[in-house]
Amino acid sequence: ANTSALTIAGSYDATFAGNVIIHNSSNAPYIDFVENADTSDSKARITMDQIDGDNGQLIFSTENATTLTTALTISQTQTATFAGQVVPNELSMGDGKKILLGNGDDFQMWHAAGENTYLRETGEGATVFQSNGWYFQNTASPAVTGVHFTDAGAATFAGTVNVDSDFKV
Repeated sequence: ANTSALTIAGSYDATFAGNVIIHNSSNAPYIDFVENADTSDSKARITMDQIDGDNGQLIFSTENATTLTTALTISQTQTATFAGQVVPNELSMGDGKKILLGNGDDFQMWHAAGENTYLRETGEGATVFQSNGWYFQNTASPAVTGVHFTDAGAATFAGTVNVDSDFKV
């Protein structure tokens, strides 16, 4: 039997035998990945939005019944916006790249190459660390604990503790 791997319709929509359909829409071309190429049931979609404008972006959507829901948007500046929960096995970012949290990016985390790792809070609130216990260790093998804070608030220091001469108890 002779099977077409690719069919291009008069509207320039392209249908692949491998369950991929490319739609030539004048305002936002898109690609559908379907479960069954014989139906128009869309399961996932990538839309190229505003490709002629200043704010071009890629939109990744999924379909639940007949409703498309945006899952991820990637802007021209390579900013990725996730609509739901992100559950990675790990997050790998280059030196100097920041994790920005909060509406005004008021909490930031980053590592500077050959320097330090930073946590910065610039918003109205404080940075609160909560745990049943905290250990501050070096990277030796085995690691050496310099300070240990218990859940009761007690602190144990390894080595000498230097106190300013104005310290009063």
